[in-house]
Amino acid sequence: MSFKELLITPVLLTLICLVLQDDGDIPSDRIWFYKQGIKLLLSKWNYEKNIISWELGTKIYRNLDLELKESLLMKIAAYKFDNPKNNNYVLFDEEELVNIIKYFLKISSAEALSVLKAIETQHGLLIQRADDLWSFSHLTFQEYFTVQWLIGLSSEQIINKIDDANWKNVINQLVRSQQPANQLLKSIKYAVDKFLEDEPELQIYLKWLQNKSESIQSHYKPITNRCFYYSISFAFEMNQAFDYVLSLSYNPLLESIYIVDLLFMRIFDRAVDRPRNFDKVIPLDLKFAKSTDPSFERAFESSLDFDSAFDRNRSIQKSLNRILEFENILNPILVSELSNIQVNLCLQKNETNNDKWVGNLRELVIEHQNICHHWNFSREQQEKLLFYLQANKFIYELICIKGAVNDELYNDLENSLLLPWDELQSRY
Repeated sequence: MSFKELLITPVLLTLICLVLQDDGDIPSDRIWFYKQGIKLLLSKWNYEKNIISWELGTKIYRNLDLELKESLLMKIAAYKFDNPKNNNYVLFDEEELVNIIKYFLKISSAEALSVLKAIETQHGLLIQRADDLWSFSHLTFQEYFTVQWLIGLSSEQIINKIDDANWKNVINQLVRSQQPANQLLKSIKYAVDKFLEDEPELQIYLKWLQNKSESIQSHYKPITNRCFYYSISFAFEMNQAFDYVLSLSYNPLLESIYIVDLLFMRIFDRAVDRPRNFDKVIPLDLKFAKSTDPSFERAFESSLDFDSAFDRNRSIQKSLNRILEFENILNPILVSELSNIQVNLCLQKNETNNDKWVGNLRELVIEHQNICHHWNFSREQQEKLLFYLQANKFIYELICIKGAVNDELYNDLENSLLLPWDELQSRY
């Protein structure tokens, strides 16, 4: 909303006049303008508007300090987003407002109604639309106070909000309307990072993710590498089917090192007869990685279908052959050992020695490629990692909204997605 559009209601026009009178200028930062204007609006008292029948409410409301008035309005604004009726986020029943004020200020219902009338009379932030229906005089006020309410929540409370589909939609709308939303997005990012702070095993996983991603010689952005390896390693740990994603190993546009790591995963996927978690809704979310870099997305557009009908040994042999085509980017020791494993596999008449060569291969791949680890996450840890990935994706979608954050904060937030807690503390 431009400042020209603020002239459509008297209270918004009053806000402009108050800020102009106090500062002598109108700031270009809309959030700062709301913050400054609303403080001035709430701190000034219009004695000419005293109405005898509302004297009790006027006295109670007048005696509230500025912080308490703002907290009350934040509570009211957020309440409707928390408790919509028939998808209505704007209109309040008078009884709803009276109850919010009553319990917030610990006063009677009659006193609460008087306070509501005083709020309307003194500065018009809340107005009566019909007999028992109220709303903020302009949606931008409700959105502003809701953003301030969200920023004041604990990290755990913010996590609960972004785990709620309704609130994710609300936050998306708030970021679009209350720009720049720097502080809100920093609060959400901090809460998501802190979500795994006290999970040492998951922090080890994130540290591996950082190290693996930074070791890749790639022209993609660091966040693209992290998104890619988070997705495929998590899916591998969850025993998901790899036929689709491993078709990418025949994609000439994809980075060679990506192809090699995918092929190693396919070998272990074929070598070990693992039960599949088809009953779990845990998507292999490569869309996140694709969205972070246009060239990375283009590399996925020409992926080929992979023939998954081979028997186990033939499939493994084919993957080994394909890996050895990239010997120029592999450690020479690894190339030599892979050749030996390939010969042993050809000579193998039965699967008696299967565990041995699979174990040897895994040790080699972990040592030289730092991939295909056994994480052995519990079900609870798996669910937390899935939520963490989805939450980071949500943050990325928010910062990509035009005007949501300034360029400096955009770069800071993007570059710090999916990083371990210790690394984030050392950076900031």
